[in-house]
Amino acid sequence: MAEVVVKERAVEEGEHPSPPQKHKLERRWTFWFDNQSKPKQGAAWGTSLRPVYSFDTVEDFW
Repeated sequence: MAEVVVKERAVEEGEHPSPPQKHKLERRWTFWFDNQSKPKQGAAWGTSLRPVYSFDTVEDFW
């Protein structure tokens, strides 16, 4: 009970609670958009790929 009172008092006095920890992913992820409406002869694969969004935590994805 005393701990709850101390935490409430600290917030009232202007201390900010620490932000929640983010959940890191093992690797950075990227969503890609492939706008290849008419494939060109001899065009290298990936020339039409464009990055849309990258993230490395669950919270950034969600």
